[in-house]
Amino acid sequence: MLHLEEAKSKMTIICVSRIPYSIQMRPIQLINKLKRLIKVEEFDVLTKNNQLDLTSNKCYVRLNSILDPQMVCNQINMIFKSSKFFAFVSQSIPDDLGTCSFMLIDVAKKKLMERKTETNILEISFVEIVNELWFQYTGLSKISKNTDHMLINSLCMTIADRLKKIVDEANEVKSPCKLSSLYRKAHPHTSDFQFILSTLHMIEDTNGTTHSDISEEELMKANIRVQPYVMEEAQARTACSIYSERMIQKVSEHIKNLNTEESEDKSEEDKARIRVRKQLKRLSPYLETMAKEMAAAHFTPQVSQYYIIHVYGVPCLPPEDVMLNLVRPFKAHQVRRSFRLFNLVTLKARIDLLNDVLKLDGTDIENKCKLIVRPGWLPRYIVPDEIKEHLLSQKENNKYEKELTNDIDIELMNDIEMADDAWEEW
Repeated sequence: MLHLEEAKSKMTIICVSRIPYSIQMRPIQLINKLKRLIKVEEFDVLTKNNQLDLTSNKCYVRLNSILDPQMVCNQINMIFKSSKFFAFVSQSIPDDLGTCSFMLIDVAKKKLMERKTETNILEISFVEIVNELWFQYTGLSKISKNTDHMLINSLCMTIADRLKKIVDEANEVKSPCKLSSLYRKAHPHTSDFQFILSTLHMIEDTNGTTHSDISEEELMKANIRVQPYVMEEAQARTACSIYSERMIQKVSEHIKNLNTEESEDKSEEDKARIRVRKQLKRLSPYLETMAKEMAAAHFTPQVSQYYIIHVYGVPCLPPEDVMLNLVRPFKAHQVRRSFRLFNLVTLKARIDLLNDVLKLDGTDIENKCKLIVRPGWLPRYIVPDEIKEHLLSQKENNKYEKELTNDIDIELMNDIEMADDAWEEW
């Protein structure tokens, strides 16, 4: 055995024992349970020959030195008491584990490392900033459609160039959240409406049309109310009949082709099967009526009880305690701050309280920030591949101009085809 004192200066080891057989067969379940208590980047699991083996009914976990090992063990023993786990600070570890390297076996860790690449950070931030603009200005969809979606494509091209410039000038951008924050420092929310209006006027000048006269209040007007979807009885029966007729046809054909010939050389089991088939053939004329009645009687439209809500803070989010107190009366679930956008919080609200939650739109918090509340099921803008390629392309000949009129390449916009069905519901 390798005593822990030899490695105490570098790591802290705990042992998780009494692992149930079901988890021994699926080691990833143990990792998922530990993730509920410990951040992904703050623990590793010791492996044997680069494989996680739980058949010994225990495993050893390396913790980050900033964590209190005894407190982690107490939390595991308390929270996973029903799973019969028992964790304790290990005084020694097996030799074969002591000489083995520590492996990052968790998929979430790999994804966490992938997020830190510059390309992924740039792409994630780009998509989230475009979605924020799209959700905040609900009238942008109609105006963009009038320009054959040249407006939204032009906005995306400019946002892509802005982000690329920020990434080049910044020393290091470690997360999409940080990049979106840097973007808003350079281009605050107060400039978004002028950004849209100037781009629209630029396109109208190119097309030889008069300038549109729109206001920010009109563009942001969000008259969104949620009504539970209830299907009328006649519609439900019609929908049922379409599928029930197909099922009846298939079942009837199958029963009709069943072999019901009897012979003395067949076994008792085969004879019993033939008697059942004869009974089915006698019932076949009544199958259609029975199937339609059963389908109509049990058909109930499935309505989700919880829906996702997006809450944007302009220019930033309020403190966590203020935000939680604000949504607590609506019994919100899973209130989480996004790691992709610095000023976004997502939550789940009950269907009967959705309209009340949406009324928080436009709420001012101590004159420091304003909340923009939007349903999560609004149509999402799908960025064309040409713009994504431009975003991720090498900047050999890229020139960033400060004037908006020089930011827009009208010829490139004309080459981008944006179909009406390129909008995904999410």
